[in-house]
Amino acid sequence: MGRCIDLFRLVLLIGLCPMGLWGQEEEIPADSVYRVSFPQQFTTRLSLSTSYNDFYINDRENDLEYVITPESQASLTLSFLFRSFELDLGFTPRLFKDENSEVDTKKLVFNFRMYLGRWIQSLDFYSIEGFVIDDANFELGEEFDALFANLKVTKIGGTTGYVFNPNFSFRAISFQNEWQLRSAGSFIPRLSYYFTRLKVPSEGEDDYFDITAGPAYYYNWVIAKHWILAAGGSAGIGVNHTRTRDFLTGESDTFTVINYQLGGRIALGYNSKRVYTGVNIASDYFIHSTGQSVRLDDRQNFFEIYFGYRFDAPKFMLDTADWLNRLIGWE
Repeated sequence: MGRCIDLFRLVLLIGLCPMGLWGQEEEIPADSVYRVSFPQQFTTRLSLSTSYNDFYINDRENDLEYVITPESQASLTLSFLFRSFELDLGFTPRLFKDENSEVDTKKLVFNFRMYLGRWIQSLDFYSIEGFVIDDANFELGEEFDALFANLKVTKIGGTTGYVFNPNFSFRAISFQNEWQLRSAGSFIPRLSYYFTRLKVPSEGEDDYFDITAGPAYYYNWVIAKHWILAAGGSAGIGVNHTRTRDFLTGESDTFTVINYQLGGRIALGYNSKRVYTGVNIASDYFIHSTGQSVRLDDRQNFFEIYFGYRFDAPKFMLDTADWLNRLIGWE
């Protein structure tokens, strides 16, 4: 853990130093402009994060309550952004892993985001293997330790949202492929849908289908010429459908319950025409109603420090994007 803290400090130092180098002599558009984008530039972004899923389990039959979480939580993410599209690739280098741990956590993350006018579309893929019991006031025993060490979680889904206020930039909160020049906020209703599979080889698997809809509100506060402080939250209600299968007995079961979703985000960022950097903290919880003997809640926690730089996009990339825009009628 100490190694990860040192890495966070290093990345933060690298991210903060360029502010004094590139942020001095830049012209900012007139005050009447709330936000600016960078359609002629191609952006790369590197972040160090602790993006992970953990699961709260309440087994009322056996009077057990505990949390399982990946043994290794830190990862690197490389992002590529151009106009309305963003692609993220995250992985956990061996450098971040505890050599003394008996659990070998493996994580692979893909994120794709698209901004079409005021519409926001995200698609996510997570694959995490190797969990430990993180929060429990009892010992489950070596059998449970081995069970969770072999647990593999696959998560696929996304979110669709609509920004009501055209002066508000959702991209400026974390992805920074826009620059919020004047403070603004917006109501953003959204629909979330995820499929999650928890599988232990030769033991069994549980499939969870979650869909929720509800309101969200975010506000970007421009606290200085290049600095932004953003915060927001979301809530939703929907349906969870669960299917369980036991490989040993061949038994299976399905049930459907009400699902609640709660989320929040806070971010501090620096932006300029070339360089941007910042810190993001976010959480997203899927809370299932208590209709079953075993209740499992899915909790996504996220903390990152990032640094990005914008390059002038090559002419062939600009020409191709303009041609596609004309082809599908975006211009």
